[in-house]
Amino acid sequence: MAYFKSIGELETGRGLNQIGTLQWDGDTRWGSHLKSVSSLIIMFSPICEVLLKVIKDGTSSIRGDANSAYKTITTLEFIFVLHLEKEIMEIIDLLFQALQKQYQDILNALRLVASTKLLLKK
Repeated sequence: MAYFKSIGELETGRGLNQIGTLQWDGDTRWGSHLKSVSSLIIMFSPICEVLLKVIKDGTSSIRGDANSAYKTITTLEFIFVLHLEKEIMEIIDLLFQALQKQYQDILNALRLVASTKLLLKK
C-alpha cells in the first residue's frame, strides 16, 4: 500500500479512492474468482505502476521479484488469457446464478446449460 500512496494513485484507508480489491486465497466461491479477475483488469495500470516503482526504488531482494512479475503480466499472452478468462467466467456465472434459483425445473436447467454451451463455443 505504501507504493500506491507514494505514486499518488491511491490513498490508504477505508473507502478512499479504491479502484477494486483482490480476493483472499481461501475464498473459492465462483463469484469471488470472477471478482478477482475483474479487479485485476480494473487495477492493471496501477499494479504496473507499483511494480515499476518497486523495480526502480525497491530493495535489491524485492526488485527481481517485481521485475519478473512485471514482465509476466505485461505479455500479450497473459493479457489475452486474463480477458478470455473473464469472458468465460461471466458466461458461466450467469448459468450458476440461474441454476441456484429454487424455481428451476430440470427442463429449463437443461436449456440453460445448452445455451451456455453455445455461448462458450462462440
